[in-house]
Amino acid sequence: MFAFYSDLIDKSYCPFPKLGTSQSYVNDVNTKKENIKQYKIPSKKYNVITDEQRNSLIKMITEDGISIKNASEKCSIKLSTAKAILKVFKTSGRVGKKQCRQRKAGTKRKIGNGRVDLMMEIRKRLPKIGFKQISQYLCFATQQQFGKPVKEEQE
Repeated sequence: MFAFYSDLIDKSYCPFPKLGTSQSYVNDVNTKKENIKQYKIPSKKYNVITDEQRNSLIKMITEDGISIKNASEKCSIKLSTAKAILKVFKTSGRVGKKQCRQRKAGTKRKIGNGRVDLMMEIRKRLPKIGFKQISQYLCFATQQQFGKPVKEEQE
């Protein structure tokens, strides 16, 4: 009269795959990776443009008066890239790529303009102490410590 749920389920069904001696979990992972690689769309790389190509492009546009579109076709550069090269040339006057990134000094941001003079004075009096140690001292010092004069070295 009453049917139990366990009676309705097929006992031979197992939701987990059985691993035999010929098949291992490592092989299963490798096949999944291979399947993913098959469906992955290859990413496009940026075109490398030499400084000679950049110079010739800028020369054609500025000196010869050729349009950007025609000059980019002659140099075999994409139009958007040619526009970007011309924009960099007009704004910063630079033709090639940046050699290195210029970083701002971090001490002025942490300390403030009023304390930079104090930091330079401490550096002159105590040359063996580095700027990093002085800036840490100035950032974390209390107001009472600022009121005390710096001890001069005895000669």
